[in-house]
Amino acid sequence: MSSLIIVAALIASEINRLQREFVVQSAATYEIIRQRLDQNEAVMAGIDSLLHTFPGVDSRGLRDYAHRMLVRYPHIYMIELQPRVERAELPAFEAWAKAKISRGYLVKDYGYGDVRQWRPVAERPVYYPITFMEPQTKAALPVLGLDVYADDKFRAAIDETIRTGQPSLSTPFDLYEGGRAYLIFKVVYAQTPQDQASRPRLATRVVSMLIHTGKFLSSREKPPPLVSMHIYEQGYGYDQPEGLIDRVDAKPVASWLGRLLPEFTYREILPSQIQPFIFETRRQLGAEAIPVLPVALALIATFVIALLALVVYQQQVVSRRIARENQRRADRREAQVQVARLHTIGEMASGIAHELNQPLAAILSYNQACVRMLRESNPDLTAIEGAMKSMTDQAKRAADIIVRLRAFVSKHPAQVLPLDMRQVVRNALSLAEPWLRQGSVVVNLDMATDLPEVLADSVQIEQVALNLIRNAVEAMESTPVDNRVLTLGLKCDERVVTLSVRDTGPGVSEEMRKTLFHPFRTSKADGMGLGLTICQSIAETYGGSVIEDPSIPFGAEFQLRLPINQRRNAS
Repeated sequence: MSSLIIVAALIASEINRLQREFVVQSAATYEIIRQRLDQNEAVMAGIDSLLHTFPGVDSRGLRDYAHRMLVRYPHIYMIELQPRVERAELPAFEAWAKAKISRGYLVKDYGYGDVRQWRPVAERPVYYPITFMEPQTKAALPVLGLDVYADDKFRAAIDETIRTGQPSLSTPFDLYEGGRAYLIFKVVYAQTPQDQASRPRLATRVVSMLIHTGKFLSSREKPPPLVSMHIYEQGYGYDQPEGLIDRVDAKPVASWLGRLLPEFTYREILPSQIQPFIFETRRQLGAEAIPVLPVALALIATFVIALLALVVYQQQVVSRRIARENQRRADRREAQVQVARLHTIGEMASGIAHELNQPLAAILSYNQACVRMLRESNPDLTAIEGAMKSMTDQAKRAADIIVRLRAFVSKHPAQVLPLDMRQVVRNALSLAEPWLRQGSVVVNLDMATDLPEVLADSVQIEQVALNLIRNAVEAMESTPVDNRVLTLGLKCDERVVTLSVRDTGPGVSEEMRKTLFHPFRTSKADGMGLGLTICQSIAETYGGSVIEDPSIPFGAEFQLRLPINQRRNAS
């Protein structure tokens, strides 16, 4: 009896170990899939920003960007453009396309189902034919001119993005060459619609991205052979093919073992707004959960129990060490992907819009002040002159930002020089003075007198400080006027200079803290969700970081940490 108890204990211990291993492996795979969905949204946002910010961008510029994204993210299978063509415009459009795109260009339909062949386009009120695709291989050339609006599963998604102005998702489908896929559509308006009725008329074209779900995971990233994985749409079940996004099947297990041993399940919702999928893995235990010689173990004398217990303990230690190493590798991989994604976003026009917003807002404030003073009976010309000079400074600052961003895109180095952080704070406060005055914010300074220099670009670091100050001022809009206090601190240790920006606003919730530094995540009605992401990217460029201190009892505190310029301070 005691031997049977020992065998049962060994099997139970092995099952527990396999379950922990299964959870760690599934969590790592889930994190990779989550990153792939974030990459899809970031690339679509980048294309949308490019087309909105530079409406005259030629196909070569768009193709260069699309090619870089396809090389970097293999699961993004194709990027396409489909203009809106009314029935009456079709002959003129085809003539234009033959001259500009291909001499054989025609708008056409495709016979889906059993008869797979091209056919003349049917008469419809509206068409959305393909005019651009990357990659444009020889085999894919016949796809040019295909009216994607003719397909029911695509038409619903196109109508949805036109109606909402947000990216929309097609139903998943099988690729002709094999594999599962879906399309992400995003409308491009000629101008911002003022009402719902004008949206179809202003929807000049639609951008689409074909996502090959079979390429979400490389061969090294796929689940182990004994683990199955299903990714499916919310509202569907694990085994419903209609909602299936991707699947990896496990090796079969003997049916009698499946009835005796448990099945592990890992299920998580992927936190994507436009790709609402469920990630689920399963593992049915088989012979690997049973010790090789259970009968022999049952016959082993009692004196070896201690030795067996030691073996089990060592297995658990090794399992925990493997789990920790896997987690560290997953963390490093996530950090590398995050840096690459932020670097790409930094090259996009949305970064230009965000960084220019602050000096332009300051120019607007100074201009309004000048107008008010000029309307007075005895205008203060000295004050007006000062405001005009401030506007000039802000315009120069905006020009500096444009020059720096152009240099960044051209791969030229920034102006990396020894930098006094106290001067950075003074410059940032000077720029933020209109916001502070308008918000009735009291500023407290707590700056150490003998601070070492850091090595960075002054314009970029001032931009980070100004962004943190502006976030703090906006966070205190709901705070009573008498309690609006902004505290700026500067301190250092042996290796790092820390700038802290603290406000007396409502603070950061636990839910918000989880995605605080994710791109396109914002709590502001008109926010772009790029401020803290860009700040973090700039800080990481110079070996630093931006963090939020969760230990603050009230309000919020963000810290910019930059390494000391060791060479300058040593000399």
